[in-house]
Amino acid sequence: MLDKLKYMKEVLAANPYFREYSPAKQLEIELRFLVSRIFRGTALIDYAQYSYFNLSRDGQKRFIDIRKRRRMIKKMNNPQKFDLFDSKALFNQEYSKYIHRSWLNLETASFDEFKEFMETAERVFIKPTCGTYGIGISSLDRSEATDLAELFREYSGKPYVFEEEVKAYADLEKFNPTSLNTLRVVTVTVAGKANIFGAVFRMGRSGSIVDNNHSGGLSALVDVDTGVIYTTATDQKYGRYVLHPDSGVQIVGAKIPCWEEIKKTVCEIALLNPDVAYVGWDIALDSEGRLELIEGNYSADPDVLQKADQVGKWNKLKQYEQR
Repeated sequence: MLDKLKYMKEVLAANPYFREYSPAKQLEIELRFLVSRIFRGTALIDYAQYSYFNLSRDGQKRFIDIRKRRRMIKKMNNPQKFDLFDSKALFNQEYSKYIHRSWLNLETASFDEFKEFMETAERVFIKPTCGTYGIGISSLDRSEATDLAELFREYSGKPYVFEEEVKAYADLEKFNPTSLNTLRVVTVTVAGKANIFGAVFRMGRSGSIVDNNHSGGLSALVDVDTGVIYTTATDQKYGRYVLHPDSGVQIVGAKIPCWEEIKKTVCEIALLNPDVAYVGWDIALDSEGRLELIEGNYSADPDVLQKADQVGKWNKLKQYEQR
């Protein structure tokens, strides 16, 4: 119990708005959370990241919280298709039309296939087949792979995929050159039509090879109509950035290139499995300006769509549920 209370205090204290209050007010907020947790099942992460302590009950209801997300996923997504999205190998096969990078499934690949792959790729990313949040991803330059037989023995038969590096489009690479900076585009498919619910641009930090918010990256909201980034970027520590803190490139007001083509193609992708109706698609633009599909998330966390502007999106999402 003491450990749980300590964790609660740490999570709330990470929010700078919480820290502005006096110790007495902070204690009141903590007690209010506990009451909300007991009687309403409110999740601590929702209470903290959306600053529920500054909102009325009606204000809190406007956010897509953990319970509402689970409800939507249960109603809109066919669980028999979850394996397709959980496995990078199955996903890459299913959506091969939108994947231009070469890749290899180490659970089934022969040494000859592995050798050919490694001899043609300048740099590869090694990913757990069922990994999330960018956790466990590493990279390897071809010059570093001096003993292919040993490398193959290390990964052969194990749940990993090797993927060729995607060379990024210059206008997106400039924010952080060490990571592939991607877009999370969330679609909701209803009555045979794919709708773009929201979009986020994600950037890594200097030296990092991943851009995921949960792995230290930044995210900012993109206006769906124009493709222009309209909020400051945020991170997991509640930082806010008009400029990228490492590269100095301006984030707010930047326009995502090829935006109309991105929207069209993402909606096309969403219709391949319309019974998985709520999906967050992670996409990149390669050096030629082609859309490169990285992965799809059938349980996409709505936090990146709500944290940057602190505007709840539940009423907007609920409209699709009612159709």
